Amino acid sequence: MRDECMTALLAGHETTGATLAWWMWELARQPEIQAEVSAEACRILRGRVPTAADAPALTALHRSLEETLRLHPAAPLLSTRCAIRPVTVGPWQLPAGTLLLLPVQLAQHDAQAFAQPDTFCPVRFAERDASTHPHWLPFGLGPRVCLGQHQAMMMLTILAALLAQRFSWRAAANQPAPQPLLQVSCRPDVLWLDIIQRAS
Repeated sequence: MRDECMTALLAGHETTGATLAWWMWELARQPEIQAEVSAEACRILRGRVPTAADAPALTALHRSLEETLRLHPAAPLLSTRCAIRPVTVGPWQLPAGTLLLLPVQLAQHDAQAFAQPDTFCPVRFAERDASTHPHWLPFGLGPRVCLGQHQAMMMLTILAALLAQRFSWRAAANQPAPQPLLQVSCRPDVLWLDIIQRAS
């Protein structure tokens, strides 16, 4: 029971923080997308604290979070599958007991699944919700999909809306781009931003 609680605690907070950091980095690099997301949050919230009821209307913000999760999945590699019997995958014959890794990072950067896969482009999800795309897997897939995926998306949406409404930010001058650091989750190693509070 303790281990399950610790896993939920770490997975529910570390991953959310890492995703928000990557989201802020991507919006810092694309001020026009940041402006769209901020304008939407300001228009809908009108200075109040966001709630779960606001989430459906925050479409540009939601797309920016989905695209962040595609480019920077907090869990870039899932190792939760083990072959219970011999299995054939393409040209490979795998014996029972083979540990199978689900390469989320590779799947979500596949050029056959996503045009310009290394580009931050939230509009790619304008016509199709990311969760319906077979190569969008930041929460896993199938019967072992992340138990907290809906809570995570709601937390991300509320926190991102709060930030977008109250602040603007840009990459700090003369700072290198952050590099992925894989610990509990995949997060930026160092992230320097200049954050400006919006006039109320």
